[in-house]
Amino acid sequence: TTNSSCSMGNCACSVKDQIVCYINASNLNRINKILYKFKLSTYFRDHIVEKNKATFHVNFDIEVALVNDLYSSMTVDVDLTSSLQRYCAIRGNRIRNTAIDAAVMLLLILSSLTYITSVIRTYKLAKDVRLHFLAYYKKRLRWVEINSLFNKWYIFMLLTNVVLLVAGILKITFEYKETVSIPLVEAVRIMMGVGVFFLWCGLFGMLSYFESLNVLFITIQLAFPSVLRFTVCVLILFIAFALCGWLVLGPYHPKFDDFTLSIESLYCILNGDDLY
Repeated sequence: TTNSSCSMGNCACSVKDQIVCYINASNLNRINKILYKFKLSTYFRDHIVEKNKATFHVNFDIEVALVNDLYSSMTVDVDLTSSLQRYCAIRGNRIRNTAIDAAVMLLLILSSLTYITSVIRTYKLAKDVRLHFLAYYKKRLRWVEINSLFNKWYIFMLLTNVVLLVAGILKITFEYKETVSIPLVEAVRIMMGVGVFFLWCGLFGMLSYFESLNVLFITIQLAFPSVLRFTVCVLILFIAFALCGWLVLGPYHPKFDDFTLSIESLYCILNGDDLY
């Protein structure tokens, strides 16, 4: 309640009291919009799986709007956004996990040293070739012309090892932190997943030293342009059938409701499978 003697023109009242007087004296139907914004923060502990000792820090941004644009009645609009900020996860023995990570990182360092040595030797060889052509044939070779001397696969695998080393160092630091940022954990998972994928693909480079397998790799390399052209043609037909299924069967079947579901359903049909 407010003092009845208070008025908007009375300077003796404070600004807060004048606002309260104005609201009490005004009709509520004249209010256009009332907005409430507040934040909630809580922690969530996963007790379903006993081995998963993960604690999540969740932030909620809540916004409640009372809108009266038409000056007829109040409509309530609630906007809720949540985000996982940090979590603490301890799985297994820290010492054992750290020992395994350190052993893997040691192997990655040794592998990186071999790749660096190969790249340095190739660079010295390319430099000697340029000097030889300049001295005996009076021709200055460009680096583009001697690019075939460098093994691009070694450089690519060296970058893969560097990515895995960075991810391994971050993973070890996670073991001894109470809270870890969720986006940072997701970035490390992506780095480790992509790095491990290309690291295992690097085994093809080792298999090329076998004569029988090397013939197979050379055949695949020579046939790759033709296979790529065939794949482009098949992809065009696949998209055509997916669009046709989306437009024709979409109104009648839930597995063709949108273009993405149509592609997934068509891919399952090609493999003799079904989409659940």
